[in-house]
Amino acid sequence: MFTNRKYSGGADKVIVQKIANEVGLHEKNIAIIGNQTTNTFLDRDKHTVDQFNLGAYSFPFDFSDFEIKELIIAFEETLDDESATVTEITTTVKEDFLKISDKEKNNKNALSTEYYEQVILMQSLSYFDKIDKFLQSPPNKELKNLYFDTIYELKQLILTKRINFAGFEEIFIFIAKLIIDRNPKLIGKKRFVSIFLHYMYHTCSIGLK
Repeated sequence: MFTNRKYSGGADKVIVQKIANEVGLHEKNIAIIGNQTTNTFLDRDKHTVDQFNLGAYSFPFDFSDFEIKELIIAFEETLDDESATVTEITTTVKEDFLKISDKEKNNKNALSTEYYEQVILMQSLSYFDKIDKFLQSPPNKELKNLYFDTIYELKQLILTKRINFAGFEEIFIFIAKLIIDRNPKLIGKKRFVSIFLHYMYHTCSIGLK
């Protein structure tokens, strides 16, 4: 069954079982294909897209990743003593973040509690203060402009293509993979791609407020 709705890993099992009961098919012979999977198939089959003029109704999730690559490389180079610096600011930043954190924002963006707590709070949060200082530093004015160029482009793309994803964490993972796959220079710095995306979300630069 092909649908133009986003895929929901929890609901599909119930629907598959219902279809199996109604039509007498075994569950292993039933599959529900969401719009994200359909778009992936079409991306691999340009002939079908051209044949039925499907390109007139959609466009790929694509953006210039040069800016964020340069930003991440420059930021990583400032972390001379990462462990000491990060440990020093973690407690304060986490307390401040939890005070201003709005569960409504996560609900609006369909960001799971598990991802928010286990990934953003546990792994990325401790870098946010460092990124703040990095972007506000006068010598980094050009890099700050690269940052704003990135969020300007990403915000529009995410709003336009949001229906193709279920939880917002899928957007984080998709964009991070896209950037990492295109930029071999980020080997050893891959984690900062997600950290910067989480920072953008935290500052409401991407996602619904």
